Amino acid sequence: ASAQVRLFMAADGEESTVATTGNTQVTMFPGTSKKIMVWLEDTVQSEGLNSYHVIAPSDATPQPSAAGAVSYVDAPGTGDSVFLDIDRADYVFHPSTYPPTYLELPAPPEPESVFGCIGFMIADGGGPPVFGTNYLYEFTLYASGDAAGHFELAFVPFGGPSVSTAFWNESVFYAIDEMQRLTISVLPRACPGNLAQECCDLDSNGARDDPCVWCECAAAPMCAFQDAPFADAGGEFGACLPDGFCNVHDRNHALTCFSGTNPCDTFNIDAGGAFGACVPDGFCNVHDANHALSCFAGTSTCSCPAGPSPEIPPTTAGAARIRAAPNRRRVAPDGEVRVRVFIEPAIDHIPKTPAPLELQSYQLHVEVTGGRRGRLELVGVMIEPRPDYVFAGRDDVFAAFNTDTGQMLAGLDSLEGAAVSVGYLSTFVYRASPNAAGTFVIDVLHDGDPGNQTFLVAPFNDRIDIAATVPGVLVIRSASSGGLR
Repeated sequence: ASAQVRLFMAADGEESTVATTGNTQVTMFPGTSKKIMVWLEDTVQSEGLNSYHVIAPSDATPQPSAAGAVSYVDAPGTGDSVFLDIDRADYVFHPSTYPPTYLELPAPPEPESVFGCIGFMIADGGGPPVFGTNYLYEFTLYASGDAAGHFELAFVPFGGPSVSTAFWNESVFYAIDEMQRLTISVLPRACPGNLAQECCDLDSNGARDDPCVWCECAAAPMCAFQDAPFADAGGEFGACLPDGFCNVHDRNHALTCFSGTNPCDTFNIDAGGAFGACVPDGFCNVHDANHALSCFAGTSTCSCPAGPSPEIPPTTAGAARIRAAPNRRRVAPDGEVRVRVFIEPAIDHIPKTPAPLELQSYQLHVEVTGGRRGRLELVGVMIEPRPDYVFAGRDDVFAAFNTDTGQMLAGLDSLEGAAVSVGYLSTFVYRASPNAAGTFVIDVLHDGDPGNQTFLVAPFNDRIDIAATVPGVLVIRSASSGGLR
């Protein structure tokens, strides 16, 4: 039979289905995180409550034959995962607005640390009777990449040598009949299709679930995992296994992945999102190279394990326009044209000397549309040695090119910016097919679609908005008629 008053833990959304006595259960996979909710249930409505503190150890206790670790997520600075949503209708003191207190502290003489939450009613005096299942707070557990087997997490009982769990109605103890322990079962993950996505991307959104876990379908049908620092995209000289450091090899992994020449799995090289965002975005791009550089420099705001952190939009450092300019307006079938891409001030009516932008890196994604028949084939991407190049004279420039996707990127290893108002960025070389005819448009893809991978990045991963693009227009003269079509 279940207890009249019980304190228990359950995975988010599973509070109504877990055991009502004994241990509650959750399952996890190696290298994953899971949100855990803490609940108080009273089936009789016999007691009042006006305050509580609930405490648990930061590390779950491994059971016999278990390996690795299951721990409370506590990434310094941004990742403390204990949280109380006082706006929830099922919060035990709803609609109280008294701010909660979170505990994350050492607990001498015990060697481990503890975490927890203190909640209060906003009103003075005794609290109303508690009835039903009531939300207290939530936190996140993380299973290490090498975790396997069963672990147990128990509340610290009242009366122990450290901060402990207790409930009061003013100065009177509120009795808890059973504080249920949580059993965490870490199960191996299978990849029957021999695909990395089966190991790295359980939500099938095209990006790695956890940027702190290297994953692969090592020996189908089983996945393999390894904990790794943020932005550790791989090992030395192209080795796929992470080496535990942020260094030049991680930047090189990002560049060769972008170029399509890296044999390692894209999921593991995709360090994070755009403009410093810590969540992977499913692409190998300039932002991954910048994540590696900022991690090496010690300026990254991302850390491991990857706890819940606020999604802070990037700071906008200005705006610019990008113009694609063919070196000729007309070309014959089977002929070549160079389309140079420039950065310009965002508006037409500008002062004679516009204020320069600080540009640290950029990525261009170019697409061809139009034409009556035939096609323009991209046959080369380059940075020409021009005096108006945005990074002219710098000896710390990195660059990568991909003719298959119509993209290129470049940036500065120093993470500093170059002052730019008008400047040359790159050249895309196209060849018209023998049957090409009509008007073709060459434009730079940006915004509106995650697949549009054009970015202008300022120092500190700030964003330079792309206010507009000016496409290049090319007319191909029909070989059969000699006229323009």
